[in-house]
Formats: sequence, C-alpha cells, structure tokens
Amino acid sequence: MTHGRGIAIAWLLICAGLAVGLPVVAAVEDGDMEQAERGPWNLYGTPVNVEKSPLARGGVQSLKVVTDNLETMGGNYEGTSRSLGTHEAGDVLRVSFWYWVTGSKSIVVGIGPTYFMGRWVLSGTDWTRADLSLRCPKTGPYNIWISQGGSATEFYIDDFDVVVEKRPELGTAPAGKRTSLTGGPLRLTLCKETGALAGIENLATGEAVAPVGERQPLVGLELLSEDGMGYDKLGFEALRLASLDKIAEDTAELVFRGDTVAIEVGAWCVSCR
Repeated sequence: MTHGRGIAIAWLLICAGLAVGLPVVAAVEDGDMEQAERGPWNLYGTPVNVEKSPLARGGVQSLKVVTDNLETMGGNYEGTSRSLGTHEAGDVLRVSFWYWVTGSKSIVVGIGPTYFMGRWVLSGTDWTRADLSLRCPKTGPYNIWISQGGSATEFYIDDFDVVVEKRPELGTAPAGKRTSLTGGPLRLTLCKETGALAGIENLATGEAVAPVGERQPLVGLELLSEDGMGYDKLGFEALRLASLDKIAEDTAELVFRGDTVAIEVGAWCVSCR
C-alpha cells in the first residue's frame, strides 16, 4: 500500500515542522475560573475591569473583561493576558476556551513570547468554543493576550485549557552523516541516516534558523482511520528513511517507509530554491 507522490516543499514549510509529538496535559491554574480572585489573569493595557462573574458556562464563575477603548496598547488592544509557561522550539501549543462577546462585537487573541506570533479575531453572541494552535519557533516563555477588537467591549471567558505537543527528541546527526542543499543564501542540512532536518542557515546573515546538527522532524502524516470516521496521525518518529538522493545542489529526493504500518511515502522532493 503506497501513499504519497512527488511533493515540492519550500524550506519555510519544512521549518514549520509537520510531525506530531506526544501531547502533554497539565493542570491549568484557574482554567475553570473558580478561584475567588483574578489569579493568573493579568490586566492587558487599561481595561475597565477584569474580574470573576456568575455568568458561567461551567461551574459557577467565568472571567469577565470590560474595556473602554481608552489609553490602549498599540493596535487598540486592551483586555487580559496570562502566561502559558516556557516551551521549546518545535513544541505545539493547543489552546482552547469558551468565550461570549456581547453586542455582536469581536475579540482579538494573540499568542507569542512578548508579541503576537499568532493572531486570531473571534466573535460570538453565545458561548462559543475557540481552538487555537501555535508551533513555537524558539525556546522561551509564551503568553496569551485576549483583547477587545478595536472598540469598547464586554466579554466572558470560561473553561480555559492548554495542551502541549512536545517535539520528538531525535538526537544529533553526526557530522559525517549530513548532507546539505544550497540555494541562494539558504543552506538546508539533512541527516543521511534518518532523513531528519538537521539545520537551516541563512548564509547572508549568518543566522541559524534551525540549529545545525540537531535533528528535527521533516514530515508527518494524517491517514484516514480504519473506520473512516477520522484521521490517525503518523509522526516522523514512526517513519524510516528508505533512500535519500541528492539530485542537484539545491534539491534532494527522499523516500520513507512506515515503521509500524505498511506504508511507503515517496518521493519527497526537498528544495531550498
């Protein structure tokens, strides 16, 4: 059984990472909004108030945020924020919560270290679920900001949760087991043993977009489940490199086979043109 065909992947897509790691579920402080005080929910800008409310989706409380669109942060932002903890490059943050925005208005959600790396505009006049995800491009602390959408707004948040999908630990590619592709200012390094990404460099600036030598997932798959009702995820760690051929200075062709399932994925054309 063979899945896949020739696919050109730009280096930016590779850098984003497609493999799925193991989910890590940890208790989120005051995710159910049942603490008496504001707890981990901070003021973002100068909202009128951020406080608990009896208008709850679950339990007896939610978080109520009221803004007045005065003395806002850049972009007319104000509302609430909280820490999502410290995470490693390649981790995927999956954030979910329920929200209610009054007056047919919208809210803006940002996730990132000290600025928005991901930004979403949400609206809903009843309890509505939000499911957001961000792959961490670098190691460090991450935060979430939930703000008015540019005008004075009243909104409620409840049942907030965070699941972290850890990037698979793939070890280091020995120097003698690497091959590099070069196109323009970019140099992309692959591990010849596993097919893993082993570095992305900008030769013009000297910046290492992905650390050289450190293996990272190159691909991952979603396959239709046996019952046809959903999809099963097959991470990079479940694939084995069958062949890697460098067909030009800036292009390589790779074929992978499933480790635990009868599947062949080929041929992936990786190019840094």
